[in-house]
Amino acid sequence: ILNLAIKALSSSTDLRIEILDDAPTAEAGSNRTPDAFLRLLEADVEFPVEVKRNLQQANLGALIDQVNRLPGPQPGLLVADYINPRMAEKLEEAGVQFLDTAGNAYINRHPVYVLITGKKQTRIIDSPDLSQTNRAFEPKGLLVTFAFLEDPSLAARPYRDIALVSGVAVGTVGWVINALKAGQYLLEDAGTGKRRITNYDRLLDRWVSAWPEKLKHKYLLGKFIAKDPHWWEHTRIQNYGGYWGGETAAAIYTKHLTPQESTAYIAKENLAKLVRDSRLSKAKEHIQAEDALVYLYSPFWPNSSSEEHSSSHRQELKEEAPGYPSANEETAEGLAPPIIVYADLIATGDPRNLETAQLIRDEYITGPDRTA
Repeated sequence: ILNLAIKALSSSTDLRIEILDDAPTAEAGSNRTPDAFLRLLEADVEFPVEVKRNLQQANLGALIDQVNRLPGPQPGLLVADYINPRMAEKLEEAGVQFLDTAGNAYINRHPVYVLITGKKQTRIIDSPDLSQTNRAFEPKGLLVTFAFLEDPSLAARPYRDIALVSGVAVGTVGWVINALKAGQYLLEDAGTGKRRITNYDRLLDRWVSAWPEKLKHKYLLGKFIAKDPHWWEHTRIQNYGGYWGGETAAAIYTKHLTPQESTAYIAKENLAKLVRDSRLSKAKEHIQAEDALVYLYSPFWPNSSSEEHSSSHRQELKEEAPGYPSANEETAEGLAPPIIVYADLIATGDPRNLETAQLIRDEYITGPDRTA
């Protein structure tokens, strides 16, 4: 993909790009490793590069976040197999420069300015390893991978234990593990047979990219309007078998965000009761600016896992936020796991949500107990 994208840009513009390093090491203190570094000779700049395959509109927020977190003095460059005009517009708005194999490009580094969109997609054949790895990020694979992200030590456990925690069949666990091994996300010691996650940050990024497109929409119960934008502050979501997610949970976790829309994960059988009790109405096709949007999903993770998750952090929330909803024990216990909240925020692509998402990632997700 990298070579084809460089060739396509050169043929369209005569710009000269060199690959400096296609296997760089991570900088100290960074949780992102570029896939390569490119030098644009005409501007004498070097870009850290994120290479992506099969981009979808649903995971564009995750890609923007990943490119923005690339280390280096220059902003990152996204290189993809294909970027359609709608994606190109969103990337340009976000200030994310890009190339693709069809010749579409956006570069804005003085004295070079390039904007090419609308070129048709070219077909690239997947390698066997890539095709196998992709299976770990299909719906059933995402359930197992999420369980590993929640508890990396689970990867070393028997298949039956993994199946129980992730809610899939035992047979599914085997092919997901093989897929993660093919993508070098998981290693198995040849002598002991013990398995371990090898790059937690990279696996988390891949899961967050795939989740909105492959899994999240399958659990959508409905999109609603709340008459009271602060309805969630006086709603005990546990009464509905639920957990706050998205901006709502982020406000409680970080006290850094005022939610503009609400997200909750609730038991499907309690949907009608929550809608009635909270006076929610079904959202129409055309949303007014003053409408307080509410997204309701059914939770996909095992309740036992989410109840135990981040208990120490939840205790801190209760003690450190007097007067805020998170200071209330009942509300604080009704939070989706931080990985879900992080993924909710990233999927929006909203700059204020991306900033808060990074706070959640740093404080609640990528600690030494998970990434070691």
